[in-house]
Amino acid sequence: MVDRLAAAPRVPGTTVYLARSSDTAPVALSTILERYRVLSEHVIVLAMHTTTSPFGIEVESRPLAPGVTVVDAGFGYRQRVLVVDALTIAASRPGSGFDAEQLEDATYVVSSDSPVADADSTLPRWQQRLFIALERAEGSPLDLAQLPARRTVIVGRELRV
Repeated sequence: MVDRLAAAPRVPGTTVYLARSSDTAPVALSTILERYRVLSEHVIVLAMHTTTSPFGIEVESRPLAPGVTVVDAGFGYRQRVLVVDALTIAASRPGSGFDAEQLEDATYVVSSDSPVADADSTLPRWQQRLFIALERAEGSPLDLAQLPARRTVIVGRELRV
């Protein structure tokens, strides 16, 4: 994947991909790279997790490939998730690979799974319905991560349960 990221043609701009982990590529990044074969000039993969502290934001960043930075942000378990704040902290540190000015017009891309019932599933029908209901009750990624609505794209896929 790193080779594909480095070799992809670039277009002007900055794109932030939200990830569940800093160890794997976000589904949206893989999909966009495979489908359109092009990336923004600056790509930031933001992995978020909850820390054991009630408040605070812990941020680490590292380059992954030319023009690609991975930012690992930890939010306190009572801390409101403020993606833009975490990225601004990362940008202020030397060697981050991007600066706060690039975040002003950045596009945010979120991967979203939409669970659907599957007649061939090994799960009983009631468990499928429960899983689907819980997944839908989670809320909008825009609200949860406090993302700017006009600059956020949600790339979805069906997840058969």
